[in-house]
Amino acid sequence: MVDQCYALVPAAGNGSRMQEKIPKQYLQLLDHPLIWYSLVSLLHPLIEHIYVILAPDDAHFFLMEGLVFSGRVTPLYCGGKSRSESVRNGLKYLSSTLHPSDFILVHDAARPCLSPENLEQLIKQGRQNPEGAMLGLPVADTIKRANSDGFVTNTVDRQGLWIAQTPQMFQYGLLSRAYEQATLRETDESQVMEAAGYPVKLVPGSVENLKVTWPNDLNIARFIIGARDVSHRPRV
Repeated sequence: MVDQCYALVPAAGNGSRMQEKIPKQYLQLLDHPLIWYSLVSLLHPLIEHIYVILAPDDAHFFLMEGLVFSGRVTPLYCGGKSRSESVRNGLKYLSSTLHPSDFILVHDAARPCLSPENLEQLIKQGRQNPEGAMLGLPVADTIKRANSDGFVTNTVDRQGLWIAQTPQMFQYGLLSRAYEQATLRETDESQVMEAAGYPVKLVPGSVENLKVTWPNDLNIARFIIGARDVSHRPRV
C-alpha cells in the first residue's frame, strides 16, 4: 500500500503585522476567510486528510466548518505560542493516527494561492526525497543587508539563495523525531530538518504562492484568486 499524504496547517497565530482586530487567517478574502482558500487548495485527491492546528481559545474556525470540506478537515485545538510549537503539538497529537512512513505536508494558513500544479510537483518530488522537499523560489532581486538605522551595510551574494514557501513535505516519522530536538524558535520545518542533519530538496514554486503578511498582500491575493478559472481547481 502506498503511504498516505496528510496536510498540517498551523493556524494559531494572530498575524500582528496586519494590525487587525482578528487573526489574519480569518480576514475576508473575496467570498470567504483567508484560511478557507488555503485549506481548499489542499483538498486534492493526493491528500488523505487535513488537520488545522488552532489556538485553544480559537472562536472563529467553527463558524467556517459548515462551508466546505466534506469531512476532510479536522481542527486540533492544541496550538502553541510559536509556529514550531504548534506543529510539534500537532505531530504529537497525530502519533496514534499516522504511520511513521506516511507523509505530512505543512502549509501556511495565510498562503491561499497554492496551485494544483505546484502541489502535485511537490508530492512527486517528496515521495522521491522522503527526508524532505519544499516549494521555493530562487532569489531574483538584488539583496541588501541593513543596519538598525535602515542604512545599507552590504550587498548579499544571491547565488544559491531561495525564498522558502509552503507546503513543505516530510515523512511523518522523520519530522516527528527532528522536532524532538528542535529549539521551537525555528521559522519553518525545513530549518528543523536541517538542524537534525536531513537534506531538504528545493522544488520550484510560483511567485503567485505568496504568504499574506502585510495589508496590501490581501489585494494581491484577491487579484490572483479572482483571475483564476475555478474549473481548473482539482476535483475532490
